[in-house]
Amino acid sequence: MISRPTSPKAPRRALLPSALLAGTLLLGSGCVSSPHHLQRARALDRWQFEAVVGSALPLSSQVYDAALKAVDVIEPRVTTAKSGGKALNAAEVRSLVESGLALILFTPLPTTELSARLGVGYGVDVGLRLSGPRTQLDAKWQGLRQEEHGFDGALSLGVGRHSQPAESLLSSVSDVFQDLKILDYSRTDIALMALLSRDFGDFAAITGSFFYMHSAITVGSSIDESLAEVGVQVGDLVDAGPMRQIGGAVGLRLGYKYAWVTLEVAVAHVRFQPTLVGQLVDQSGWLVSPALGVVVRF
Repeated sequence: MISRPTSPKAPRRALLPSALLAGTLLLGSGCVSSPHHLQRARALDRWQFEAVVGSALPLSSQVYDAALKAVDVIEPRVTTAKSGGKALNAAEVRSLVESGLALILFTPLPTTELSARLGVGYGVDVGLRLSGPRTQLDAKWQGLRQEEHGFDGALSLGVGRHSQPAESLLSSVSDVFQDLKILDYSRTDIALMALLSRDFGDFAAITGSFFYMHSAITVGSSIDESLAEVGVQVGDLVDAGPMRQIGGAVGLRLGYKYAWVTLEVAVAHVRFQPTLVGQLVDQSGWLVSPALGVVVRF
């Protein structure tokens, strides 16, 4: 039998999913926006209060592709440049930034979902939500009622703000990202959502939604100028531009009167085309996110 040589990178490639998960859990959170709502379309009665504790796991192809590129392509070149060899050209600097940005924005981090809602009357309730690094305020108006239409329908508008991701998140995936500095980061989300739901007595409910999210992102980044060829841009590497998500979610609630377990799966298409080191790069793709939560109402 002839044995084929094994690539030394193969074990590292196999460990990438574990490294991504362990790094985000131990060292900091990424900045992916969970597309979940974990609520019914029916608005809460006036002064009625509802709280949700849950967890979601956003998954995207952009993350794994970025991690593979970091290990297979970028790391050997950065190692060579740091040891006095050939410096990075503009395309290689761009690849470094592209991988780092994808890991920050689309990290497969199990995000904790905490939310509280209060009914204010007239078919309106308001909510505060903490989802990983994002804080969101939203208001929901119920325009359709199950008694008249066979289901409840509502519209929701929310505004969210992200905290800055930890740089240690990048270095947990590969040492190559120690040379990519995230100097400043800001992100604001505006989310529009149409919700539908139907209750089955006090025991169960099915839910669905369609949503659109627009994110304004600013990223300040740089690398050590000694790593790049003369004339290659080493500061202000990212002109992020807007990110847009459009998708839907379906869910199921099971429980009785005041407490339920809720399951939800969301799918979204992400359109994101930042300018990196002076060139447009397409980082669009699909995001799939399952979620599980516990709901209590008072």
